[in-house]
Amino acid sequence: MEMDKVAEDVAAYSKMWMDFTTRVMTAGMSFNPSTPSMENADQLRKAVLGAVSEYFDTVMRSPQFLDTMKQSMDNAMAFRQQMNQCMTAVRHDTQGSAKEDTDSLMVTMRHMGSRLFDRLDQLESRLDAISNRLEALNPNGKAEPPAGADAPAPQPKTPGRKQRGGNAGNASEQK
Repeated sequence: MEMDKVAEDVAAYSKMWMDFTTRVMTAGMSFNPSTPSMENADQLRKAVLGAVSEYFDTVMRSPQFLDTMKQSMDNAMAFRQQMNQCMTAVRHDTQGSAKEDTDSLMVTMRHMGSRLFDRLDQLESRLDAISNRLEALNPNGKAEPPAGADAPAPQPKTPGRKQRGGNAGNASEQK
């Protein structure tokens, strides 16, 4: 069975070559000395290019060629994956970062960024709703202090570092 398929493939291949060589030879034999040399050259060129294009069209559309190209592409992709895995292992073994690590980090950062922007959008719409409600309560647009709040509220002190030697650490107070 296998040998029959190989024999058929060889026969089809040799037939295509025979057709090609026959067409090229007949193009060369159609030489007519009475016609100008440029016309002969053009006829020969057209005949050869026509034979070559027909041959390649036949070969490239053949199932054998298409199967071979598919196998070649599959093998190239499998080799690329193996090389990527090998290089990733080498980078991890040398305690380096691999492309997959960087890609994973980038995806995580994009996801976090989109979640952050979504949350900011929600907060913005909530603030807009609060502003609209406040404007509805006080239409003149001036803020009215709550009752009993004549003076501004004291700001809470934030713990800081101890300063040594007076105001040496605070440049704004020195000016």
